[in-house]
Amino acid sequence: MQRAAALGCYFSVNAEMTRSDRGRILVTEMPLDRILTETDGPFTQMQGRPAEPADVRLTVASIADVRTMATSTVSDTVRKNLQALLKT
Repeated sequence: MQRAAALGCYFSVNAEMTRSDRGRILVTEMPLDRILTETDGPFTQMQGRPAEPADVRLTVASIADVRTMATSTVSDTVRKNLQALLKT
């Protein structure tokens, strides 16, 4: 992950990743300015169904919880990250 971050890669995070110890560690160690939210399935499940874009709030809340940050801060940061990515 550190090598990918140094190359300028972004990381797609879904709420499911925050359920395991390894996933929480990864989300905590990711550079905040490289995190994006993954919001759709079919491989990611949310409450027994494929994830969908409406689940983005849960994903942001999960990231905020793992990183002990305000949800609004994570939301603003992810939005800025997406805007930066789209400009490249």
